[in-house]
Amino acid sequence: MNAGVQNLVLSLGLMQGESRCCFAQLLTLTDILSCWKGARKIPFDDPQVLMYVRVGYIVTQAFILAVYYYISLAVRLF
Repeated sequence: MNAGVQNLVLSLGLMQGESRCCFAQLLTLTDILSCWKGARKIPFDDPQVLMYVRVGYIVTQAFILAVYYYISLAVRLF
């Protein structure tokens, strides 16, 4: 499996997984998926949760853009 895809599956599995899943148990993809099956899902039907997700996305994108401009400015000046 591609390393990028494996990292994505691992991170999503850990975010959505139950508390019984820990790093020591997640050794293979089947362990991740078995832990992921009984996961608690994020209720995107709730308008409050959806608003938090949207605000978090916008804040994250603004932070990434600010870091990009800061680094590009620092590179141009030196």
